[in-house]
Amino acid sequence: MGQPIHEVTKWIQILNLTFIKVPIELTMLFVGRFLSTSVDDAYTANIGSVLPGSNPTDYAGSVYSLGYLKQFFRSRYLEITKPAQLGRQAPNSEVISLDGRMLSKILDYGRQNRPLVLNFGSCT
Repeated sequence: MGQPIHEVTKWIQILNLTFIKVPIELTMLFVGRFLSTSVDDAYTANIGSVLPGSNPTDYAGSVYSLGYLKQFFRSRYLEITKPAQLGRQAPNSEVISLDGRMLSKILDYGRQNRPLVLNFGSCT
């Protein structure tokens, strides 16, 4: 029996990330750092757009690091492999009771002809 189509798609996305997106990112970093100051300025300004009020000199050095590339790969890999995907059935995750003594699955709390509502909020 073959893999479901979403599993095949997931592996295609992982291969695309590994062999296309990461090398392109590495090339952009190399070009920006060593060959073109305008690419460097544009690249660090783009990253800085999510850090309002920051100065590009504060984080420019960390952009050109192995840590940055690892985080670039890791964040995109986690997005591809996360168990909950838009348009698909929700995962039946384990939950711990409030007293911490019992472990059960979310769908164990569901009842026939009654929707199960999960409220992810804060009580602070």
